[in-house]
Amino acid sequence: MQANIRSYVKELEESRSNMMLALSYAGDVLGATSDRMRLIKTTAEAARLATGALAVWVELFADAGSPGHKAMSAGAPRDYFEDERPWQATAVADDIGMGRIEPGEIIDLPGDVAAIGYPLRHGSEAIGSLLAIFSGREALTGQSQRRILESLATQAASAVENVNFAELQQMLAVTDPLTGISNFRSFQDRLSREVDACRRYKRELSLAIIDLDDFKHINDKFGHQTGDELLKDVARALAGRLRQVDIVARYGGEEFAVIFPETSKPAAMKVAESLRSTIEDLAVAGNPEVRVTASIGVAAFADDAGDEKELIGKADLALYQAKAEGKNRVVS
Repeated sequence: MQANIRSYVKELEESRSNMMLALSYAGDVLGATSDRMRLIKTTAEAARLATGALAVWVELFADAGSPGHKAMSAGAPRDYFEDERPWQATAVADDIGMGRIEPGEIIDLPGDVAAIGYPLRHGSEAIGSLLAIFSGREALTGQSQRRILESLATQAASAVENVNFAELQQMLAVTDPLTGISNFRSFQDRLSREVDACRRYKRELSLAIIDLDDFKHINDKFGHQTGDELLKDVARALAGRLRQVDIVARYGGEEFAVIFPETSKPAAMKVAESLRSTIEDLAVAGNPEVRVTASIGVAAFADDAGDEKELIGKADLALYQAKAEGKNRVVS
């Protein structure tokens, strides 16, 4: 009897040791990582080790709150989730996240296995869920597995929100809050990097500065809200007419800037003329009277300038010339 008790105590101590190791490992990684896939893989593996589960499935639901957040899933061990099992796990995980299954409720699954799960919550919203699969209901008679899984789900949700918040702050730091395109600071950084690349690799680079003509008149006549809507429409129109490699930014007020990497001045002039025409055709939704034209100045590195500051100055001079010549035109 004493030998049996010693053996039982030893097993408990080893189990507790494994649990503490798993939770410690999970806590370290969840607190440090900015990689969501690694985060949910670690959560799944830590939950499996700490609870003795056959397998663990962790999902993140799609969410538009952060630029990098999207639907993804991970299972541990990975080879357990083959054939129909990922679909079964996803269906149950979705039900847990939607509240159709209560947290900690035992769920019978095909193959004589049982599962329990917990949502990954941010406030009242479920951003994902954790599902642990056991050999049967008898493996879930105690409370320890529930406490561990609930704790890991809370840790994982907090870690995901930290990643989302950091990404959102980073995006806001380089994004104009009104139009959603790059702000002036981001424009300066990108232009500096592009000019350095041109020097190093002898590439072409062009810059366009766009100013909306008589924009103050629109604000005075139709109000600043209408003016803001027009600025947003212009920003969307510019972004929609450019290549992915081009960089469009709000330069300030009613001014925009476009960086054209690996683009000659004649080619940039053609695109700028297309942008001018696009702006001229724009009208604010529900208010066809609100129309605007644009004057555009174009300059190129290194034909017109030897650095980014001079390049901006030359594009500005061309813009002033466009204004002086009657507005609504492109000048280099």
